[in-house]
Order: sequence, then C-alpha cells, then structure tokens
Amino acid sequence: MFVSAYGRAVLIWFDLLDVAMKLGKRVAVCGQSMGPLEEPCLRRAAKKVLPRLTQLILREQDSVHWIESTIGSLPNIRHLPDTAFFIPLDEPTDPTEVLHEEGIDVGERAIVTMSVRSLGAFLALSKVRLTQREFEGIMADAADHMIESFGCFIVFVGTCTEIFGYKFDDRVTAMRVRHRMRQGSG
Repeated sequence: MFVSAYGRAVLIWFDLLDVAMKLGKRVAVCGQSMGPLEEPCLRRAAKKVLPRLTQLILREQDSVHWIESTIGSLPNIRHLPDTAFFIPLDEPTDPTEVLHEEGIDVGERAIVTMSVRSLGAFLALSKVRLTQREFEGIMADAADHMIESFGCFIVFVGTCTEIFGYKFDDRVTAMRVRHRMRQGSG
C-alpha cells in the first residue's frame, strides 16, 4: 500500500515490486495515485512490472488514464474509492485523546479536521484552476465559517511531509492557512 508514487521516486517502488514477484510472491498494490510515467526509464519499468501485479488499485482516475496511456489497458487495474478505507482500526480512536496529549482542551466543542495540501505537482494539471494562495484562502474562510457559525474546534491535517525526501510539506500549508484565518486558530 502507498499514498502516491510519481516522478523518479516511483522507480524504487517498481524495483521492490519486481524483486517480490521474482521471489514468487503474488503482489497487489493499493494506493492513491501513480504517474505520470512519461520519462523513458519510468515507462520501461512500468511496462515490466505493472502487468505482472495481481491487482493495481488506484483512487485517482487520472492515474488510471496515465498508466493506460503509457503501457496500454491492463486487466489487473482497478479504480476504487479512497484507500484509507482499507486500513483496519484495532480499537476505536478518540481524536480528543490526541488533543489532550498535546495539552489542548476543546471542551464540548465539535472537532472538525480539515486536510490541506501543498498543491505542488497538481498545479501543472489542467484540472487545478486556482493558485496555492487562493486554495489556502478558501480553506481559511471555510475554517473561520465553521468556528464562527458552529463553534467548532478546527484541526488541520497534512497528508504529506518531507519524510522520504518529498519536497512539499503539508504542515507548512496548514500553518499558512492558520495564519490567514480571522480566528487565528481553533
């Protein structure tokens, strides 16, 4: 399972998958996005590895399109909803426990989590028709509205950080959104 695999970093994934399959393992891959695979080295690796997978499950339809436009139609590729539904929870998780551990008391207010992203690579896609600054302003306005209208406590959640060399850190985006809010914080 992975979140996103694109750019030259996807070569690491392809190498690991190739080794597992050479060892006789059946491999199913479930993730959010993969591609584009336009570079010759990525195209070669994709053609070598992806058809041999038992299943390739992706959340983003664009990823399915990129893969099929690169290596053709694959019988093992599926487009399904968000992969977070595949993560088992051993026990119910109470978000207030995490906040209490951080010394934050929300009282009786409803907690609303908002996922923010550094649009980074997505800005090159024609479907994204707003700037990073506009996106952050919209998120700040939405958070302010939830606080002002409903008294909610807002928690911003980033999905990607600089771990493993990813150059866009969503925690920075969350801080910029927070600073743009009229309320300042939840």
